[in-house]
Amino acid sequence: TVAAEVRAGAVVLVLTAPDLVSDTVESVTITNPGRGYTADPTVTFSGGGGGSGAAATAVRQSGVASVSLTNRGSLYTSDPTVTFGAPPSGGTTATGTATRRTEVWAATITNPGSGYTSPPTVTFGAPPAGGTRATGTAVMSGGQVSSITMTNRGSGYTSAPSVTFSGGGGSGAAATASLITTRVEAVTITNPGSGYTAAPTVTFSAAPSGGTTAAGTAVLRIGVASVRVTNGGSGYPVAPTVTFSAPASGTRAIGAANLAGGYDQYQNLYWARQTLAGKQLLVQLAE
Repeated sequence: TVAAEVRAGAVVLVLTAPDLVSDTVESVTITNPGRGYTADPTVTFSGGGGGSGAAATAVRQSGVASVSLTNRGSLYTSDPTVTFGAPPSGGTTATGTATRRTEVWAATITNPGSGYTSPPTVTFGAPPAGGTRATGTAVMSGGQVSSITMTNRGSGYTSAPSVTFSGGGGSGAAATASLITTRVEAVTITNPGSGYTAAPTVTFSAAPSGGTTAAGTAVLRIGVASVRVTNGGSGYPVAPTVTFSAPASGTRAIGAANLAGGYDQYQNLYWARQTLAGKQLLVQLAE
């Protein structure tokens, strides 16, 4: 707005600038990339104090979320290395580390006991939380326990479990369990990589002679990497709400709109100053 005043004998035009308003959408900041997108989600803008016209397209970025083991392998004496296939040019290769499965390999009879008329029940101590308990069956010979056949080696043991016998009509049988770490338990992703358009290959280093090499498939985590604003719209006094369409399965991406600077209003004031300068009128820009 412009108002004329007389100050100290001179005509003064007082130009009052409105508050600086950023009325177009300049960019969108991704605050949560979401996951599980198989196609670029739609991006919509809403609210923003009456502005309209903003439009944008989402750009996905894919990385490895996990590895599904299809073969745990056997006879590994140390954690094998894991290698992921490279993404297309411009991406980064995923990395991960394998951990082996600790299980009960065998139970050695330390006392065969006596008087057993049927095989006693064999019970192994439980592993720490998250593991699975080993199971086995007793093999008898002449009223005594001669051996234990493992039916499930369990997993997650940090020390050899206890072995107890019950039932069977006899008494005195005892055994000790021995642990072995031979198979791949899981792969921990240390860097999901980026730019994958398809799940990369997963390769484990070979097992020692006589063992079998582990195998697995990569599971992609595809989220929104960025948003390309195709139309900034206009008339937004406050940033509009950004909404991404939901993936078929996974989590929806979240982002926040950033408004551009209100350059047009400053340009208008600059034009007014230049026009009035030739008429020797004092121009005052109010706060």
